[in-house]
Amino acid sequence: MRTKQLTATQKAKYLTIIIRRDGNVCLYCKMLFVPQVPKWSREFDHLNCNREDNRIENLVIAHQECNQKKKYDSDMQILALEKLRQNENSGSLGEGEKKSVIHTETNMEIDTNVEFSRITEEFLTDHLKSRNGKPPVETELDFKEALDTVTYRCYKENTHASQNTLRRIIDMFCCPEADFEKVKKN
Repeated sequence: MRTKQLTATQKAKYLTIIIRRDGNVCLYCKMLFVPQVPKWSREFDHLNCNREDNRIENLVIAHQECNQKKKYDSDMQILALEKLRQNENSGSLGEGEKKSVIHTETNMEIDTNVEFSRITEEFLTDHLKSRNGKPPVETELDFKEALDTVTYRCYKENTHASQNTLRRIIDMFCCPEADFEKVKKN
């Protein structure tokens, strides 16, 4: 499955890998980036010109100006396709970097989401469900307070937490098939 646009998370994750693989220079002119000058700033380039193909093998960094020139320069297009073939055939993301790096990062992200889900479900269950014949501690929770508390607990256990991720996890636990519900107050 592919995302249609390169997300900020993908950009952050891939940038380090691409720099290790290709260096921190423009693929086309081999010059350094100058962030203060827009045409020489760094941007991601899709080697095969398909902006929906966000595989790491299809991504490089280039000057904004070089990336624009590539659309009309056949030599740059040939260089891009050769680089894509090289990336695909090498089975490597750079010197000593194996494709398993991405799988490891993905597995870590999944593990983190599983852990965040566990902490969230535990919190909701402890506060809103009956246990051993005892009534629940609370009959309802303020959403913001619950989100803040769960975020803090995830941070304490994992040294990081994302309220956006946790908001989606709470939404999941409040879907029609789940044990909890969100009720909008006036």
